[in-house]
Amino acid sequence: MRFLIIILLVTSLVACQSEKPIEESAVDRWQAIIDGDYETAYDYLVPSYQEIETLQSYSIRLETAKIHTQWKKAEFVSKDCEKEVCDVTLKIHFEYSFPRKSMGKTEMFSRLHEKWLNKDGSWYHVPDKL
Repeated sequence: MRFLIIILLVTSLVACQSEKPIEESAVDRWQAIIDGDYETAYDYLVPSYQEIETLQSYSIRLETAKIHTQWKKAEFVSKDCEKEVCDVTLKIHFEYSFPRKSMGKTEMFSRLHEKWLNKDGSWYHVPDKL
């Protein structure tokens, strides 16, 4: 009986995890990028995109983008969903370092619009260049 209860509990936890809301998935992906956890961020990419870009090239692209930019925080702003597809708007806070050190740094934010796809209960980011 105890074994059955444990199985049911684990199954329900896995089900809850796979049904993570789009708001949480979008912010979690950006938090992984901010933390330099590119493998986790890569796992949020739609599987068809993972077929054309490796984790290594994805990581290199993100590291290259960080030469002058340090992402600080991601905030969910809004979503517009139809069935299994959502357009998500995020607010990304970052610090930009000018190429000339004498010009210093500045903190700012940008609004990003991302497309997300729900497949089998999980949300995946669909990059623009797919």
